[in-house]
Amino acid sequence: MPAQMFRSVITKLNPYYLYGLTATPIRKHNDEKLIFIYLGDIVHEVKELLSKTSIEQEIEQKPENTLQVNIVIKDTELTFPFKIATKDYHLLSKVLIFDTKRNQLIVNDVSNVAKNGRKCLVLTERKEHVDILSCYFRKDFEIVPITIMTTDYELCEDIGKAISDTVKEYKKPVLIIASTDMTHYESQSSANIKDRKAIEQILKLDPKGLFDTVMKNQITMCGIAPTTAMLIACRNIGAKEAKLIKYMTSGDVSGDYEQVVGYAGLIIK
Repeated sequence: MPAQMFRSVITKLNPYYLYGLTATPIRKHNDEKLIFIYLGDIVHEVKELLSKTSIEQEIEQKPENTLQVNIVIKDTELTFPFKIATKDYHLLSKVLIFDTKRNQLIVNDVSNVAKNGRKCLVLTERKEHVDILSCYFRKDFEIVPITIMTTDYELCEDIGKAISDTVKEYKKPVLIIASTDMTHYESQSSANIKDRKAIEQILKLDPKGLFDTVMKNQITMCGIAPTTAMLIACRNIGAKEAKLIKYMTSGDVSGDYEQVVGYAGLIIK
């Protein structure tokens, strides 16, 4: 991020937490002072970077009581057939996102990791890049997105049963993810009361109870249908328990408790 952009954006934010990752904390016009004020002191610094002539090298760091960290740098051979200023970040990002050779290097690394039975987290600053990478992954991996825009319990039952039947037939570990917010734009106290009622039904592994509770109490839980279908599928597969990892609202971060959005993370096994 250019220093000018950082300065103009960061001064408009008032977040509860900030985390920054930068190639260098040195900025023009003493802007590094802003970095330290908003982000705090440097917690880790990578020194003695690889030479620019290296095509692919690996750095192994083995600090005590931590996992081994491998940093791999690859030459993407990315070139621009025209002159472009670094301030034209959006144009630069477009070229990066759609560069075939660069994307193929990313996909190859991810595929190798996944095929060895390991988990892989891909981080990119552009949502558009996620969409492009997903097109590449379809060659080696099957991605099954399901969008449910209804409040019909019978349809949730059909989808849940279809998912559980498929998982049983597949006979390999499958992760089922249901995405939803909880209460929208009500006071903190109202959101806490309503969301706790919904969460209680999830902890009971009761899809019908969840569905009825949300409808009866007019809980603005946007993903009630996928969450209900997920519960049905998990019960059919043999899930025995649900655990609440954390519940909080946007007010806990922003300090505005008049209109909040609720969020809850739960694991079902």
